[in-house]
Amino acid sequence: MVTDSEIIDSVYAVSLDPERYDDLVKIWVDRISVSFDTNQGFNPPELDSHLQRAMEMIVLLSTSRTDKSVVNAGDRGSNQPSMSFDSRGNLQRINSAAQTSYALSLGQALEELPFDGLAHRDLRAALSGKARREAQNTLLRAIRTDNGLTVLMTVTHLPDADPATITLETTELVWPERLTGVMQESFGLTSAEADIGRLLVTGASVAEIAAGRSRAVDTVRTQLRSLFSKTSTNSQTEFVRMAVGLAALYPSEPVANDNLTTAKVHSLNSAFPAQDHKHIIQLPDGRRMEYALFGAKQGRTCLYVHDAMFGNAWSAQMAEEATRRGLTIVAPLRAYWGATDPYPDKCHVHDQFAEDVNVLLQRLELNNVVTISRTIGSAYAYRIVSEAPERFAGLVGAAPGLPIDGRRDLDRMMPHQKFLSGSIRHNKTVLKFLTNAIEAVYTRYGAKALLRMVYRSYPTDLAVLEDPAAMAAMNAGTAQAAEQGIKAFFNDFKDPPKDSWGAHLALTLPMRVLIGDHDPNGRLARVQELIDNGADITVTQVPGAGDLLLYSAYSAVLDAAELLFEQQKSAGASLHKNSNRR
Repeated sequence: MVTDSEIIDSVYAVSLDPERYDDLVKIWVDRISVSFDTNQGFNPPELDSHLQRAMEMIVLLSTSRTDKSVVNAGDRGSNQPSMSFDSRGNLQRINSAAQTSYALSLGQALEELPFDGLAHRDLRAALSGKARREAQNTLLRAIRTDNGLTVLMTVTHLPDADPATITLETTELVWPERLTGVMQESFGLTSAEADIGRLLVTGASVAEIAAGRSRAVDTVRTQLRSLFSKTSTNSQTEFVRMAVGLAALYPSEPVANDNLTTAKVHSLNSAFPAQDHKHIIQLPDGRRMEYALFGAKQGRTCLYVHDAMFGNAWSAQMAEEATRRGLTIVAPLRAYWGATDPYPDKCHVHDQFAEDVNVLLQRLELNNVVTISRTIGSAYAYRIVSEAPERFAGLVGAAPGLPIDGRRDLDRMMPHQKFLSGSIRHNKTVLKFLTNAIEAVYTRYGAKALLRMVYRSYPTDLAVLEDPAAMAAMNAGTAQAAEQGIKAFFNDFKDPPKDSWGAHLALTLPMRVLIGDHDPNGRLARVQELIDNGADITVTQVPGAGDLLLYSAYSAVLDAAELLFEQQKSAGASLHKNSNRR
């Protein structure tokens, strides 16, 4: 059995280096298992005081240490890839967008970038002393060898005191159709100037623009000067910077370049909801709740009840498929997420969120709703439905949270979930320390690195992290979760669900549960126990899926929602037919 001193040592080890979070999980799993057997918690003498000190160290070191920093707080939510290399050409810093696009690790050489040889040569030249003296900013072009796209790079030389030598930012964005009109209206551009601006951002040279538009090079240069003048930019570099910033505001819009395939568009960091999908409702007690509304207009309504890691972010692919199927998505945010206000003091978080969401659905006059949820979001979904079952058609759980009934269920779970479940049940100070450690890992190393730690022993879920579309949604969600530090994550877990086992058995509506055949948390056995005890649950095992099933098998999730809508429609038709017979 793990000793008290080993537990306390592991706490301080993580505070000094959050990368050791995974080691802490392994050390404590044994103690947590014993706690479930004895129901006595895991509280070594003075543990709470050690945890408080360790949390203070995490906060102090997270704000003062930059030598291992990967994701800068200022660019955590940026859609523009940014990377910094030292004088030897080794990667020193990388933001989440660049991790999604390039999947590089610290220390890798710039030649690992999927660029053509000329781009590698130019980047090496930018690192040299001669190039550094000649210019402070350089605009380079590169052809990606993995997808054939042309990108622009803005290379900035850093101060001598910085351990890195250059930072490069790539355009990695396509031109949203709406942006053409925005640029024309905002800057008084002609349609030709707006189109030239679009082509610049997508990486075309002046000669390529002239050839594509059947114009002389001198004519295009004249139009470029007019473009720069009207947009108050002095060069191609400045214009691209400005336009990339504007383009990032419209990440989910269709693109003007018909040569780009849908798969390539989705690889460019797009996620839902977009800014214009976000709304605020004022609740009866004066609090505000943020919610997103996207998908088909006036379609069949799905209520998405988010988890504790990725918020209400969906991949663009999943949102677009929902739209094609005629589904409207309503996705409210809980306290400390987005613009949602904190809950009243001393309320139970599941009860309060259920009350708030049903106010939202009533205001929007929505009925016959199907809920979709994953992991802890399912506990909130059960409570929402039980509050007003007449408003709903059923529930879909994509790798949902399920009741834990003792040591056997705990032993079926992956270490991270086992640690989390034990912390929720037995020691809230440990839970707060856990959330601080997770936040520190995310702040220093980014969403992908954090998720690799959580899923390092589960190849099926690790593979999902390499899907750019899925990772774009998870990046957006983790940035959303981290906006207010640990508050959102901690608040979601501070109150264990009330009688989770009884809540499943008491549901009066059908539930469809999707579980991957590589699920790491023993969900299949647990849900079968619920079915054996009378729960109205239909289980679908999804091949090739794990805990991140919502992001890897979204078509199966939407299939399940549509089946519930059809089931309700058939039940209504049958009821109407019987009524007519009477």
